[in-house]
Amino acid sequence: MDAEIAYVFRHALVREAAYELQPPGDRAVLHALVIEIVEAALASDDPLLDAWALELADHARAAQAFRRTANLALLKALADKEVGYLVRAQKYALAEYDNGVAVALGTRIADHAAASYDDRFSALVQAGEVLVNMGSPAQARERFERANALAREAGNGRDEARSMRAIGISFARAEGSPSAIPWMEKALEAFRQAGDKPGAALALGNLALLRASMAPPEETLAAYDQALELLVEEAHENGQASTLNNKGNLLRSLGRREQAESCLRRAIELHRKNRERHQEGTVLSNLAALLFETGRPEEAAEAIAQAVAIARETGNRTAEGVALLHRAISRFRAGQHADAEQDYLNALALARESGNVYWEAITLMNFSVVLEDTGRPQQAITHGELARELLRRLNARHELGIVTCNLANLVATVGVGDLPRARTLYEEGVALLAEARQRSIEGVHRGGYAVTLKRLGDASAESELAKARALLEEFGTPAGRDELEKRWAAAGQ
Repeated sequence: MDAEIAYVFRHALVREAAYELQPPGDRAVLHALVIEIVEAALASDDPLLDAWALELADHARAAQAFRRTANLALLKALADKEVGYLVRAQKYALAEYDNGVAVALGTRIADHAAASYDDRFSALVQAGEVLVNMGSPAQARERFERANALAREAGNGRDEARSMRAIGISFARAEGSPSAIPWMEKALEAFRQAGDKPGAALALGNLALLRASMAPPEETLAAYDQALELLVEEAHENGQASTLNNKGNLLRSLGRREQAESCLRRAIELHRKNRERHQEGTVLSNLAALLFETGRPEEAAEAIAQAVAIARETGNRTAEGVALLHRAISRFRAGQHADAEQDYLNALALARESGNVYWEAITLMNFSVVLEDTGRPQQAITHGELARELLRRLNARHELGIVTCNLANLVATVGVGDLPRARTLYEEGVALLAEARQRSIEGVHRGGYAVTLKRLGDASAESELAKARALLEEFGTPAGRDELEKRWAAAGQ
């Protein structure tokens, strides 16, 4: 053994033995003395105290545990000091993205008899938010529900609304909109009753997102704009950024790409200003998808690389999975098929690990297209069917429309093609896309529907082709229009 290592080892053993030989009362004095010396040496706002906060909290706990005294004031002072350092330690862990420690400290604070209501409520909510970002929404919900019970008991309407909104978000991440909407509606009403305008604006934006697949897009855009107006009025920049991200995604799906890019870039700017790294990574991932769609692969690849790096730095498993999904799409388009497939598999594993059914379905949906293009049509159909089943369960109607049309295309082209079933699938899928007013995507799939009808000898094929052409002319891309004409011509041979 190295001499220096041997010395350190022996020193540690001697120190531990000396500590164990001390009577409990003397140990308590030593632990209290550590706190006293550190606090005397450092200013109360010294960053070193943040880094040492957990150790100091443990010293305060030990000073109580080993002390045999009837001096209740002293014990209370030590308990208060322990809680104060625990709160400081959780804040430090959050800033360092030490997620496991932040969650554990949230529970320890909430369980501490000396912790105030504010400390307990905040600790639980912050621990829950970390768990949501880690991809554990069910565990997060346990913290949010406990925080909600505390708020109700305390008669704090604003905090009750905050915890209701958090519960709604946890349901959205795990089970989709149907389970989340009732909680978000209750949160909105509670915020309004409490006179919390920023909270009401956030809940309004969340509701717009949750209802997006069930409401006309212009109605959803109006709700986003209403939320943004309130958030700007209240100078709530993080809320503005989150709402701009959601609005940008909707505009992108509607083919209004310039407006979408403006929203997404402004959201990134606000998140960076406020050092909201989790959210910045999420928006970068969405921006990357838009950049690919508009023919800027190098910019898109850079945005994706940043998004993946941020997700891994912050331990945001959901965001990492979404970023890997976008990277898979980009790599496949660039001809990097093996790398793309690995990204798809990793994204799928992350979604399943976290129980995020929505992103599992979206990943399956996109992966099915890759499997088709790489000569594995039966696997593609299996993945598409599973994605369709999951999206139907979530009532995600826009996405269900896309995957149903993708499946229709597969069914129509595999082997000799099951054209009657393809027609049935197209009818369902195109109707869902039309309902959601997803014009660009509707144009692509209505074109596929027209081609299928032509192959079946259906007289309505020409009218469906005309509708598809009109949609692609207004909302599509030149490549999309050219592809439709090629498919139409080939169907007549």
